[in-house]
Amino acid sequence: MHPSDHSQQATAGYDLTDAYAQISYCLPGEPCPKTISLQADQEQYLIPALLGRYTDQDLWVYGPKAQAAAATGEVFLADGLLTKAAHQEMVEVGGQNYSSIALLSLFLKRTMSLLAPIVRPERLQALVFSVPEVSVPVLSAVTDAVGMLGLKNASLFLIGRAESFFYYNICQPEELWKQDVLLCDFSGTFLHTLLFTANRKTSPVACFVEEADWKEVAAGRKDLDQRFLETMKAVIGDRNISCVYLIGEGFLGEWYQESLRFLCQERRVFLGNNLYSLSLIHISEPTRLGMISYAVFCLKKKKTQNNKLCKAMNFRKLNICV
Repeated sequence: MHPSDHSQQATAGYDLTDAYAQISYCLPGEPCPKTISLQADQEQYLIPALLGRYTDQDLWVYGPKAQAAAATGEVFLADGLLTKAAHQEMVEVGGQNYSSIALLSLFLKRTMSLLAPIVRPERLQALVFSVPEVSVPVLSAVTDAVGMLGLKNASLFLIGRAESFFYYNICQPEELWKQDVLLCDFSGTFLHTLLFTANRKTSPVACFVEEADWKEVAAGRKDLDQRFLETMKAVIGDRNISCVYLIGEGFLGEWYQESLRFLCQERRVFLGNNLYSLSLIHISEPTRLGMISYAVFCLKKKKTQNNKLCKAMNFRKLNICV
């Protein structure tokens, strides 16, 4: 379908954090979703989650324009939009108070305008959000903010990063998740990992995603490659891992060459930033339901603090499994 054809419905996936947003979409008849780039000829997927109001007029900008204008003092900046909306805070911008829900809604409206050349908002049949952690306040904030956009025809979904990773894996060719799959997320100040495992002896297949924070693998360390290598050896151990995904701006540059050599030993390694938003397409696209019903998602959390592991497990079965 030609991008200018607005007559068909589409599904959009929206990865949202306090730091950035990214948007993917899938059009009917197209086999793979695509991610919106801020530059047509580049893979510039990350949109800074910022709003800016000009100091001399009531005009708002968002994303990289807000970031650049703030650096020159042209705008008053509003950041931390998701967290502030979840707390239902009033936000002061240039001496005026604004509803954090309204600011989040404004940011969503401006960023979703990037979809307009491809599909009109009223043609969206589903809008799926991925957030770092699902909670009642976050669900309420996103629901209220999206409600202000007037998307009457779109079903709204909200899932966490682990569940997003689950959807991404089971919709890939099975050889990529025949064994365990590891995701290394370095989009924050330290490394966050998600380990995907599948028990094919059950019906439906029981899939587990185990999360862990590795604060010793922190941006700015001189021995970062060595720390990352040690962490990867500890995480992988004697596991059979078929592929590894490296995402986040922390993996820019060539600082992890020793670690990469280790990871590439009999494994496939992928580097990119748009995995979360791409995976959101699969939860709501009708053609994917056959694959989704094949597996059940179970969340398994493990957090590291001062090199001591504290485990907490929370298992949840998806309603759509048959």
